[in-house]
Amino acid sequence: MKKPKNRPQKKRPPDSTGCKSLIVVDQEPIRKKALDKFKRAQKALLKNRAQLSHHLNMVRPSFGHWINGIAGEKMQRVATLQNRLRERAIFLDRIEQLVYEEFLSPRKAYEFANQEYEEEKYQANQGNIDSGEPNFESDEDPEDPFDEEALFEKLFEELASFMEDGRPKKKEIGKNSTSSNLRKRRKNKD
Repeated sequence: MKKPKNRPQKKRPPDSTGCKSLIVVDQEPIRKKALDKFKRAQKALLKNRAQLSHHLNMVRPSFGHWINGIAGEKMQRVATLQNRLRERAIFLDRIEQLVYEEFLSPRKAYEFANQEYEEEKYQANQGNIDSGEPNFESDEDPEDPFDEEALFEKLFEELASFMEDGRPKKKEIGKNSTSSNLRKRRKNKD
């Protein structure tokens, strides 16, 4: 094996003066350039602020007044109809719940849900309930529709009860008369 050759290092020539010194940079042109950029950015910012202020304080309120003048009544009517539709959807969901979970006929489920609705409305008018909308929700904790674990547990419980009895487990709805009617109806069928 051959040994690498040692090469002599080249020496740098010394400065012409022979001493080391700091280089002085004239900062005035750099500062002027930076100051010009800052002034342009500040001017653009002030212009954008003025435009935003004009939009928020002048354009937007006048547009709102114009829309309310043209379509205010229609928008109010649409909001009222949306509220009524939401209320009816809750009512229909309650009827469906009574039919499928309590095994009531559609007619009986409608009558029962209507009676609940009227009671809720009466209580709301008396001031017992804060909101004006009827509350058909059960006493159970509200379910998070995206809580996968709770949904799996609920499905597992329903499946287990179905496997034990041959039919899904019923939920209590808070009315003893309905439960006793269901028991009587089941005895008559058997």
